[in-house]
Amino acid sequence: MKKLLLLFALSCPVMFSGCAMQEAKPDSAMISGNLVLTEAQNGSEIPVSIGRQIDVRLPSNRSTGYQWQQVEPMRGILRDASPHYEQATPEIPGSGGVDIFNFTASRPGKQILRFEYNRAWSESTASTQKINFTVVVE
Repeated sequence: MKKLLLLFALSCPVMFSGCAMQEAKPDSAMISGNLVLTEAQNGSEIPVSIGRQIDVRLPSNRSTGYQWQQVEPMRGILRDASPHYEQATPEIPGSGGVDIFNFTASRPGKQILRFEYNRAWSESTASTQKINFTVVVE
């Protein structure tokens, strides 16, 4: 019995050290220092300071012809960079990815970021999903 207890006591730190190492891995958004907005913040008002970088990351599957498009005009409060698409890995035919929109808060004010998930070439004005954030730069 003592041998079993000793074996258990010696193996616990090894078992739990693996868990601790996995939890300690920082998220890439934390490394870059960018504020990341996702579907979870849909409809939220987001306060930020001038100079803050914002990444909007929305799940997408371009193989269906659908993609997220920004539909609210910019008012100079946020500077935007070219949106891009990040394919999920491993790349499997038909698998999705993430549409990414990058912004930098450039002057005080309120900017609505409105996105619609639709086919750019479709004449239909109906989109399958709509997401918006209100960014308040202070």
